[in-house]
Amino acid sequence: MDYKLLSIEIATVTYNGMTDAETLAELIASNKQRNRSSVSGNEILEAIDPAALSALTGDALVKVMSIIGMDSVDPFGNAAQIFVDAFGAGSQTVTDLATIRTETVSRAEVIGINPIELSEQIILTARTGSW
Repeated sequence: MDYKLLSIEIATVTYNGMTDAETLAELIASNKQRNRSSVSGNEILEAIDPAALSALTGDALVKVMSIIGMDSVDPFGNAAQIFVDAFGAGSQTVTDLATIRTETVSRAEVIGINPIELSEQIILTARTGSW
């Protein structure tokens, strides 16, 4: 547990006046959005409308299938534009692919702390600086 990082976080105004239990609840609540750095080819495949995929031909089909075959894809990289070009900017497939580019996480995860490791006792320890 990175007590120093946790103590810096809980010293911010967000947690002023909160009990250890309230602070813990705030830190572990999955209510923050963040961009993902990668998605799998399988996640991409599952997000594509089967009819839209079946309708692809030529270069568009080759490019899309090549991306789907990758283990890891940067969802904000070149692949994003390939999907827009292949399926159309306003298509349901592009909308669905956009949803897998982000994930909902807790504040603890955002700052690099595993929320499973947190407890009221750990919050208290970080607050008091007695680690």
